[in-house]
Amino acid sequence: MRKLRTLVKLNFRALLSAVKLGNNKKSRLGGMGAIIFLAAISLYISGVYSFMFGDILSGVGLLDFLIPIIALIGFFMTIVMTVSAASGFVFSNKDTDLMLSLPVSAFSVMLSKILALYLECLLFCALFMLPSGIAYIHYGGVWDAGFIVRLVLGAVFLPVLATLFCVILAWLLSWITAHAKHKSLVGTIITFIFLAMVMYLSFQSNKLSAVLLSNHAQFSSALNTWLLPFGLIQKGVLSSWLAIAEFCLICLAPFLLVVWLFSTRYKKILSGLATNDVRSDYKLGSVKASSAFSALFKKEIRRFFGSTIYLSNTGFGVILLIGASIYGCIARDKALALLSRMGGVAATLPIALLFAGFVLSMSNTACVSISLEGKNLWILKESPVPAKTIFKSKAALNLLITWPAVIISMGLLAIFYGIPAASALAMVLTLLLFSVETALFGLLINLHFPKMDCSNDTIVVKQSASAFIGYFGGLLPLAVGVGLYFLLGSLLSFPLFCLVCAALLAAACTFMWYRLKTWGAKTLISL
Repeated sequence: MRKLRTLVKLNFRALLSAVKLGNNKKSRLGGMGAIIFLAAISLYISGVYSFMFGDILSGVGLLDFLIPIIALIGFFMTIVMTVSAASGFVFSNKDTDLMLSLPVSAFSVMLSKILALYLECLLFCALFMLPSGIAYIHYGGVWDAGFIVRLVLGAVFLPVLATLFCVILAWLLSWITAHAKHKSLVGTIITFIFLAMVMYLSFQSNKLSAVLLSNHAQFSSALNTWLLPFGLIQKGVLSSWLAIAEFCLICLAPFLLVVWLFSTRYKKILSGLATNDVRSDYKLGSVKASSAFSALFKKEIRRFFGSTIYLSNTGFGVILLIGASIYGCIARDKALALLSRMGGVAATLPIALLFAGFVLSMSNTACVSISLEGKNLWILKESPVPAKTIFKSKAALNLLITWPAVIISMGLLAIFYGIPAASALAMVLTLLLFSVETALFGLLINLHFPKMDCSNDTIVVKQSASAFIGYFGGLLPLAVGVGLYFLLGSLLSFPLFCLVCAALLAAACTFMWYRLKTWGAKTLISL
């Protein structure tokens, strides 16, 4: 037991190490601040859904369904947030061979990794479920001390079920991509299908209350059949100690069984996933000469399209931007009716600008591009190429992804919604410069918080401090600008406001580029 506790502690630290902002005490506190921020988001989203559904369900006498509905939403959200981490952490970790060589059983190693993943799931799933109990009490639900205890037990054991599904899905994803002929392409397709399903379920979650009101008997039947764990949560938390005990057993028994099954073949699974086919069809040919920038830029493109997690996380934003603009053109009549209630198309242009900026900031490839070099960074450092050329190639990849999306989406919206040419061109100019600003900001952040020792791309792209700050920090100037426009909008027309923003972004880009050429070049060499 003592060895297991040590392994769990070690693996959980490995999961959290990616969000540390350094090795000193102040930096570790910054990493914990990021975790607290994510936990606060989970509580906020859960609170909004809990009280929204609680208000609706209490009015029609169906308040007893509130807790299982929120538990179901939290369950799916937890899987979405952790399945990628499970794939990279459990099935492709570079220290696994070392841990398996220790005087501990493979079952203990496997259990320690999955328990560390469970602790991460607990952070989100439990926090998502608890506000539903508060909303239940607020809207007049019957409760006592036993209700609170059973609610906490449900919140503690539901992440066990979520962890089980995460591990199975992660293994399937790893196995499919490892055995496919075109691994990156297959992995990317699977990831985008998964994200599309998540988006669909997210949109449908708002209709849960309507479905429940129209056919609550069918939903109640589902809670007793294929949604049995959530039916047991409903019965157990509200009144039954036996039901909550059954729920805990249903979560724990298959969890331990799957851990045991994986542990018996853990070494073989890892070896199979790490196996690479050896090519034997090499042909002698001439090599075309190109500039240093061109060679580095092509390398960045190959890495982007060759890494499923890199492509899906940073490319999904621009696909969402183009997809939203196409949908806006198709559903133009409905959108115009909605916009008329908000003051018309002209009044909502700042909101559209902010939304586009948010999506573009999420598509920041530069904030992780240096960390993705990993142990091969020395090749760049030793090559006869100035640091500014390296920075240009990494920033150019970000522009290659974002600039076409900006031009296509803004062009479609301008044509179909009759946006004045001056406003449309000003928005495009602002967003193009914003993309440059986010790319340069991402490079600076990645130099400040490099993560060169990660075992896989998943940790760098989804969990590192530079990714967290880069995806959201670059949006801050534009968000502040749009906020000031709403406060002082009467002083400036929208096109003039965009031109002011563009000028300020251009000045910021100039300063950041100078910073990269001086401080950034020295820092790159010291990494």
